[in-house]
Amino acid sequence: MMKSKMKLMPLLVSVTLISGCTVLPGSNMSTMGKDVIKQQDADFDLDKMVNVYPLTPRLIDQLRPRPNVARPNMTLE
Repeated sequence: MMKSKMKLMPLLVSVTLISGCTVLPGSNMSTMGKDVIKQQDADFDLDKMVNVYPLTPRLIDQLRPRPNVARPNMTLE
């Protein structure tokens, strides 16, 4: 049992190291001594264009699509 766990250790360590690169890519990159270019829309205020509504159970129930129910059409009869 101990031998099989020891065989899995290199795999677990390598998966951990590789997944760390996807979570925090380039987290150690410094901007010191580099040209930092300011974007044209860096001061863009998105709050003026977006409305935020609280997501409540009642709102979810209102937005849930209603099931299709068969009904007779009196105008055809």
